[in-house]
Amino acid sequence: MDHQGVVVMHVSMKSRLVAEFLGTLWLVLGGCGSAVLAAKS
Repeated sequence: MDHQGVVVMHVSMKSRLVAEFLGTLWLVLGGCGSAVLAAKS
């Protein structure tokens, strides 16, 4: 029972890190993309 709780918490933490990474990547790429488009026009 104790081990199962640890596994669930580990998966939750991993998915949280993945979500943080994807969110940061999206913001960075979106920011860079909008800057490039603004500079071109």
